[in-house]
Amino acid sequence: MEADMIIRHHSVFLIFIACTALFSEIAPLARAKNLHFGSAFYYRDGWDRDEYEKHFLDNFTILTPEGGIMWGEGGLSPAPGEINFSAGNEIIGFAHENDLAVKVHHLVWHRYVEGHDPFLPQWLLEGGYGSAELQEHLKDFITQTVTHYTEKFPHTVQWWSVVNEAGANNFSGFEPNLWLDSIGESYIDSAFVWTREVAPDEAKLFYNDCFYHGTAADGQRMEHKIDHAYDVVSGLVERDIPIDGMGFQSHLTVVGYPGKEAIAADFKRFTDLGLEVYITELDVALIPPVTQKQLEQQAKIYRDLVNIALENEKCTMVSLWGFNDAQSWYESDVAPS
Repeated sequence: MEADMIIRHHSVFLIFIACTALFSEIAPLARAKNLHFGSAFYYRDGWDRDEYEKHFLDNFTILTPEGGIMWGEGGLSPAPGEINFSAGNEIIGFAHENDLAVKVHHLVWHRYVEGHDPFLPQWLLEGGYGSAELQEHLKDFITQTVTHYTEKFPHTVQWWSVVNEAGANNFSGFEPNLWLDSIGESYIDSAFVWTREVAPDEAKLFYNDCFYHGTAADGQRMEHKIDHAYDVVSGLVERDIPIDGMGFQSHLTVVGYPGKEAIAADFKRFTDLGLEVYITELDVALIPPVTQKQLEQQAKIYRDLVNIALENEKCTMVSLWGFNDAQSWYESDVAPS
């Protein structure tokens, strides 16, 4: 198969590299080591719905709703205290009906973009709320969301991404956001405590971020970001804040890939804290024109990440960020993984 054909038929290529190899050769070992394998899931145009669902059920045991859960999504929270659960019900309902475990992201996500935060509802941003009121709104969203999906789909949601992408990419420290500016760093502790209060005991809570062991656009490894995440997460552990795991998005590129040893060391820093590690959004982007050599390098990176997880018993999940190019989150100038 020519390289461009492989890229156009992402489901065939990625399932060959990540799914067929995993389940035919590695699955027994993965099960023995408690390694879960999944992918993001979202209904979009571009692939027949029944075929999409069948591919997913044939190859994955964990589902992550790619949309329909986050507070700032259009129409999800039109007013204070109001949440539209319809999109989440559809996706998590599919998982529940088919005995798939669900990893939900994200209860707290925030990022200023040109003075605006697209991950929070407008009424929250424009309401002129003080610190105490913002904390009440955040607690209400977390409580309503976790309680709803726990009660409607018992035993289905097994992982909650509590706080996502709090660290800055371009400097060491937190990315400025509404919660940090208004409440301070304690919003992270509070979010985990509030989630634990309403989540079932068996549900795992984790902190999630990106570009830890991956590369920035210029191919430079971003050491400061994993150092900052370690400081945040180790602080949660020291303060006995309820946290079970660390999520690495793992959006990787062939150019600048730091190698298996470096990534394994990144994971070990957090498992040495007694936490589990989850690979939450794995993909490996290629910049066109795609060559056969790039495809082979891409396959090796996928193999490395699965093997790292298999070799560290506290790395318990590998989850892809989608599994067909027709519905990829990447822009057109990047060939999806």
